[in-house]
Order: sequence, then structure tokens, then C-alpha cells
Amino acid sequence: MNSKRNKQSPRGQWTSCCGPAPATAGQISGKATARTKLVDPPPGKKNLVLAFPPYTHAISPPLGVCSLAGHVRRELPDWKVSVVDLNLEWHQTFFAELGKPIRPNTVAMDQATLRYSPQVFLRGDPEDFYNHSRYLYFAQAWARAMTNTQFHRTTLEPAFHSGNMPEHIVRHATLILQRRPSIVGISVCYTQQYWYAMCLAKEIARRSDVPIVMGGSSFNDVVSPELISGPRVADYVVVGAGEIPLVEILKGQADSEQIAGVVRIRNGKATACPAVYDLDLDSLGQPDFSDLDLVRYYSPEPILPILTSRGCYWHKCAFCNHFKGSGEIYQRRSISAVIDELRTHVSAGVRNFYLADSVVSPSRFGKLADAILESGLSIRYYAMARMEKAFDRDLLCRIYRSGCKFILWGLESGNQRVLNIMNKGTTVDDAERILSLAAEVGLRNHVFTICGFPTETEDEYDDTLDLLRRNKKHIAVVHRCVFTLEASSPVQLNPQRFSITQMWRKTTPHIFDFACSTGMDRTRAQEVFVAARPFLRSFSGDPSLGGDFKFREHCLLHYSHADSQ
Repeated sequence: MNSKRNKQSPRGQWTSCCGPAPATAGQISGKATARTKLVDPPPGKKNLVLAFPPYTHAISPPLGVCSLAGHVRRELPDWKVSVVDLNLEWHQTFFAELGKPIRPNTVAMDQATLRYSPQVFLRGDPEDFYNHSRYLYFAQAWARAMTNTQFHRTTLEPAFHSGNMPEHIVRHATLILQRRPSIVGISVCYTQQYWYAMCLAKEIARRSDVPIVMGGSSFNDVVSPELISGPRVADYVVVGAGEIPLVEILKGQADSEQIAGVVRIRNGKATACPAVYDLDLDSLGQPDFSDLDLVRYYSPEPILPILTSRGCYWHKCAFCNHFKGSGEIYQRRSISAVIDELRTHVSAGVRNFYLADSVVSPSRFGKLADAILESGLSIRYYAMARMEKAFDRDLLCRIYRSGCKFILWGLESGNQRVLNIMNKGTTVDDAERILSLAAEVGLRNHVFTICGFPTETEDEYDDTLDLLRRNKKHIAVVHRCVFTLEASSPVQLNPQRFSITQMWRKTTPHIFDFACSTGMDRTRAQEVFVAARPFLRSFSGDPSLGGDFKFREHCLLHYSHADSQ
């Protein structure tokens, strides 16, 4: 695994994890196949290509496809596995086409700031990356540019149905097919990846007979009708945890019998099967990031995701549907297996991590912190947690001493009635105590807040703002949003309990809009939220900017740098 920047590599000569720098969008037109060198697997081996499609910010490598790669390599040594991060490739091409980056003397929301932002994130120069005000401008320029219409449903859904694919879809299909895959897997973890992945699969299917497997959290509930009707898109869909079902597909078992977690699609019909969730996580082994050049991600130091558990031990929050994605099962890796993985990465020169768990309980946090301290590993990391009474001074101190720089707390509201109807199982008093204690021991506090939860009044949201105001010196960043009604959440499944009188699907997959008989209506909640934004931004940035610290991985480096000073 590469963990140091190649100082000899001239900037601007972008190298993709897929090999040589790709052709730009303007070099591929229509349905033409790019004439690129084909990569054959070693003799006697079949070739699995695992693709991670756009779009999310390319600051650290994707965990899901690398977990699949590690498991397949251990279980099926006769298969060559290639991980292709198309999300990173797209960013590299996007920035390369903006032109030569020149460091601006003054920064503003303009093209010059955007062009130079990848240099800031790659190099980490103190004058730019660690200069708070300048960093905010570069981060905001990047964040705004990445609301790219190429990835909107309104662009990609018509392309999927017409078959007239955008040039970047054609290019990415070429990058996959040039590897001569025996089978292609496409991982869809985020809503914004869905239509891109569907277009990519359809383009690969149009140009080859290579079997296509789709999976990820977007396919945990049902198989999309677009996969069944019309021309071939995918041959298999993995529902639930993907490691074991994927191995069975590669063994050929899925074609001869029904395999749990594998939906077969043949002639417009999909087989029914139960999803796989209940696994021995230690038996799956460690993720394998070796295909990905970590220095190409937009961070001055590599930052890797570490998963210590799947699911949520609480799984009761009314607004959340994440526990559905794990089959409502909470599973943990052994602490020793987590430490072994950390040792592997540290030996390769990586010191920065984030816990990709949905949430870490106080008891597990304590055991992990103690194990890190006992191991002697010198690492920096962050994690998410609930504001539970068990987080006392002693536990928070051990967590900080183990290398944790900040915790993202699920505060959600500063009003106890709203917390109760959310079924958070936390109290306002505990939240304020934890914020104070965590700041005292050296931890930075990030808090999540929600405006406009069903039945919430303006006065109740003001209680949240008042709590933030009282604790401003203890809070580093406020993450905020207007409530979103997601499919399969307790609110969506039991709308009457939350005074919801109407509910209808939005164009975004798995999202609903609604009307409520009490509390703020949707329009008023949005107005109240917009009015509060300058105050919410003031915790970590300039209220005049469009936002504040946008990227958690960068926050980890900023806090580590500040502590070292």
C-alpha cells in the first residue's frame, strides 16, 4: 500500500487507480469504444472487476468494494480481483479539464479557487490547508462544484431509458471492459450513485456479455423494476451483506440453486430469496485497499475507514432507516481483530482513521480505547456516538488518550419532548454535561441537529438553538439539516403516531414529502432553518460563507495539526 506522496510526480499529470490517465470526455464521443490497451488476467485466473461509481467526495477510499475484494481474494485464490474507484477517476478528470492550477493570492468563490482546490487538499500546505479562512473558501468552492448536474436523476434517468449515454458513462464502461472482466460487480452505497450505476451497468451490458452483479445498501429491500423490464442491465443483485453471496456467484452456485442473498434476473423475471445479514464478521477478514493509490485521494495524509460493527445497537430512532440496511441485526467484530487491522495499516504508514460504524456504544468505545492504548499504536481517529449517561469524564479521557480527536454526537434536538418522540433515549441534561466534559478532556464536539421533525414547533426548535448558544465554547461544528422522511423509517411506517396526515413519494429514491397536523409545516420549517444558518455556521466558519468545515476527514487532520502545535 502506498502511503507517501511521490514528490517526483509532476502535478497535473493525473494517474488514475485504473492505470494510465483516462481519455477526457471530449476524446470519446457517441457510442465509440475507446481504443485502450486490454489487461488480461494472469494465466489460469478469472477476473472480477469491482467498481465504485460516482458520486461522493473522493477524500478517502471506498470501504465496501475493498471489503469484498479482501474476502474474495482469501476465499477464491484462483480469481484475480481488481477494484476500480470510478468516483476518484471522475474527480481527477474533472479537475484536470479545468486547466492549470495557479495559487490565487486572494480566494473567492470563483474558478481560480476551484482549480487550485485539489492542490490544497493533496499537498496540505500550512498557508492554505491549515489556514482556517483560506481552507473554508477552497472547501466551499469544491463542494459547490460537486453539485454537478451530470449526476442528477433528471439527467441520468432519461439516459438510462433512452440508451443514449453521456460521454462519462461511456468512458467508465470502457475503463472496466479494458480489463477483460469475467464478471463485473457494481457497488451502490449512496442514493446519488443509483442512476449513475444503472446507466453504467446498462452500457456495459450493451457492449458485452459479461455477467453483471449489483449490490450495496441501495438494494437491501427490493429489486428495482428497471433491472427487470427492458434490455439486460444486471444478471444478479446481492441483497444484504455481500461477501458470502458474491463468493457463491463466483463459484457458479447461483446458477444451479437458490443462494441466500442472491437475486437472479433472467428473461425479465427475478428469483426471490432472503437477504444475508447474520455473519461472523471476524471470518470475513480485513478489507484490501491495495488496488487503490492512497496518495491520489484529496487529503494531504491518507485516511482509511475502519468498520468495527454492522448495524445499530440502539436501532430505535424514529427518523432513521439505517438499521434496516443491516437486517435489524447488530454485529460486532472482536476488538483483537480491529487492533490487528489497525496494526496492518500503521505498518504501511497510515495513521489516520475514521470508524465507519453507524454508532459506537459507550462500553465498546471504552474497550476499543483501552485496547488501542495497550497496543501502543499511535493513531488519530473520529467516530459517531449517542449522548448517553455512561459517557463520563473517565471514559471520555481514555477515548481522547487513545487518539480520538472528535466525536460526532447525535444531539438532534435541545427539546426533551422532541427527543422523546424521536425515541432517542437521551436527555438534554446529559447532552450538556457530555459536551462540557468532552471539551475539558480535549475532544472536539461535532453535533447533529434536525429542524422540522414532525410535530416540532418553532419554540421547540428555538430550544435547540438555545442549547447550542449556551454551549458554544464546547462545540466545534454543528451539522444541521431539515428533517427528511426516509422510506422504512419508523416515521414513514407509522405516520399517524407523528401526526402525519398525508405522505407522497418524491423524485429522489426512498424519500417522501408529507403534511403534518401539528407543529411547523414544511415551508415554515425551511424558513426557520434558513434563518438559523448564519448562527449555525458561526461555530466553525465565517457566517458569510455558504458553509463551514465540509469534510470530516479534513477536520481530523486540522485538529491533529492544532494539537501538535
